[in-house]
Amino acid sequence: MAIDPENFKGSRGIQRQTAIAAAVEEQGVTTAGIARNIRNAALGVQTVSGNITGVSRAAQQTGAAAAEVKTASVALNGRAESLNRQIVSFLDGIRVV
Repeated sequence: MAIDPENFKGSRGIQRQTAIAAAVEEQGVTTAGIARNIRNAALGVQTVSGNITGVSRAAQQTGAAAAEVKTASVALNGRAESLNRQIVSFLDGIRVV
């Protein structure tokens, strides 16, 4: 559809030009708002990603600490069994005498 220059002459033409200019300006403002919202969303995604990384790191540290606790409990159990055997042996020795 071709633009007829006659539609933009006189007072009606000025009104049309003003309406078009206002629509273009409003579209620019809306586009800027969308761009701002996209930037804010991207910052939010970065924050969430950082939080997930932190949680992952904490989970790894918790896993490592749990492994250390398990190792210590196995060692402690071994010592307890050894001590139990020594006590039984001692008590058996006393009963003999």
